[in-house]
Amino acid sequence: MHLGHVVCIVQARMGSQRLPGKILIELDKYEVYQWVYHRLKSSRLINKIVFATTTNSLDDEFVVKLKNESINYYRGDEQDVLSRYYTVASLEKADTIVRVTCDCPLIDSTLIDKGLLVHKENSMHYTSNVIPPTFPDGFDFEIFSFEILESAHKKAKESQEREHVTTWIIKKTENRKNSIQSQENYGNFRVTLDTPEDLVLLRKLICDGKITKSTSYEEILAFLISRPDLTNINKHWNVRS
Repeated sequence: MHLGHVVCIVQARMGSQRLPGKILIELDKYEVYQWVYHRLKSSRLINKIVFATTTNSLDDEFVVKLKNESINYYRGDEQDVLSRYYTVASLEKADTIVRVTCDCPLIDSTLIDKGLLVHKENSMHYTSNVIPPTFPDGFDFEIFSFEILESAHKKAKESQEREHVTTWIIKKTENRKNSIQSQENYGNFRVTLDTPEDLVLLRKLICDGKITKSTSYEEILAFLISRPDLTNINKHWNVRS
């Protein structure tokens, strides 16, 4: 199987309920979306990065920032995220799609590249590191073919299937689905940004741990393991299964 044209589509919006405007929060001179973008840019296998945001006026400020930095973006329906992904993938003539969310400022392109190679070698329709989630929440990615995305867009009818993008895909690719797993289970750690406590932890990681836009996930993980005092800050929010 060939990966072909690989497009990473970053799901992003300002209207978070727990932490409104979180994608524009500053973490050591860079806003969250900038962390995501620059960490993804170091991928060897991703050909293009597109932020898929909404037509909601709340996202106007975010779009202005993307325009000013010449970062690719698309605006679509706020609730029908599946249609946003399908439209971007169609416009970009994607063969393989990487899905990440903009609340993961420490997302790691090397880990994604490993997933893409596994996806290629095993001729899968769907590959991720979240089934089961053995990496810290915030390193999550999903990879799928344009073919299966198109099927989902045409056939998924339930509102949950339209909002969560891969719900239908996961159900329908049982025999062509692959999982990337950590040697040990670190799924109880959180480096995502969804709550005020998550923000406290991320700021401490970046200051105390000297994490930068180029720090590897192995280095981040090693620091998390060494500092249970920090990982305890937001562990009560971990509801992953």
